[in-house]
Amino acid sequence: MVPEIKKILFATDLSENAQYAFSYAAGIAAHHNAGIVILNVIEEAPYNVEAAIMDMLGKEKFEGLKKQHENEAVTRIIGKKSETKFIRKALRSMGSQTSAEVLPDADEGVEIIVKSGNVAEEIIAQSEEKDCGMIIMAYRSRNMLAETIVGGVCRKVLKRTQKPVLLVPMPDKR
Repeated sequence: MVPEIKKILFATDLSENAQYAFSYAAGIAAHHNAGIVILNVIEEAPYNVEAAIMDMLGKEKFEGLKKQHENEAVTRIIGKKSETKFIRKALRSMGSQTSAEVLPDADEGVEIIVKSGNVAEEIIAQSEEKDCGMIIMAYRSRNMLAETIVGGVCRKVLKRTQKPVLLVPMPDKR
């Protein structure tokens, strides 16, 4: 029996690939009448690298740059939130749903999280914490070997989670 999906975790690195994969997350969420948790994880630099940068810039400027990066991530993700509303409206108009089955307003079902840390660990932790029934991520294959061996973060998430994971490849540009 397939479990009911009430929330989907969409992990994004804010790349073009992730923008393409977002349409899958929004479509699946609309189909299941599920919420979306949009997660962006800012990978922390190793301590010795952070310490060296902090020595060069000063602690205050370094912390300011980190905060600016987080704010930029949130701003870009908020753009995805409005895309969700547009996609849900389009799906409603194309679908054969009765008025009683109309999907809720997208803003109510979207949560935005920006974290710092290990990307794979945060994806798994947030999927558990937010009780998501599915994880959706983009991946970019650079060559045939990369297609055979899925990227590092994707591979780690696949190995460590018990949740279904949808990896969305970038479409062929031809």
